Amino acid sequence: VCLISTIGIDHTEILGNSLHEIADQKLGIIRPGNVVFIASQGEEMNEYLLRGALALGGEPQIVPSIEVTWLPNYQGGNLALAEAAVTYLSVRDQLPLPAEGAQAFPPPGRFETIRRGGIDWILDGAHNPQKLAMLRQELGNRNWAPLPALVSFTAAPEHKLAEMVSQVLLL
Repeated sequence: VCLISTIGIDHTEILGNSLHEIADQKLGIIRPGNVVFIASQGEEMNEYLLRGALALGGEPQIVPSIEVTWLPNYQGGNLALAEAAVTYLSVRDQLPLPAEGAQAFPPPGRFETIRRGGIDWILDGAHNPQKLAMLRQELGNRNWAPLPALVSFTAAPEHKLAEMVSQVLLL
């Protein structure tokens, strides 16, 4: 079973500089006969990923994102992928579905809200301009912006710093 989440301009020093180059790298996990769950991400990219998966002998399926209140909108695709894979494996292997769903295990560091010293903190591992923009949009959707931000770009590539800082300044 292979899962391909939303393709974004990320890790360009390794994966390539275009969405298609990055998608080709992600498709590289597929082997003949693999069931491939692909996060829905627009008609053009969905078609590209479907064709690529089929060419590699995979059995692809587009998985639409789901909306849940306890996760930011941009995490709905990841949750949908995880649920599709678990459901498929439970049927294939004749195993019961887990009693507790993903809601019992929100991903740490992904729009994680904690309260310390009477202050609510939002922890998020957004690590590129695209993910910072999605974080900023989610904060706006919840009417939580503007707000103070503490950020660390310890391993950010130099060429992305200006765009990342500009996203943070919009918080």
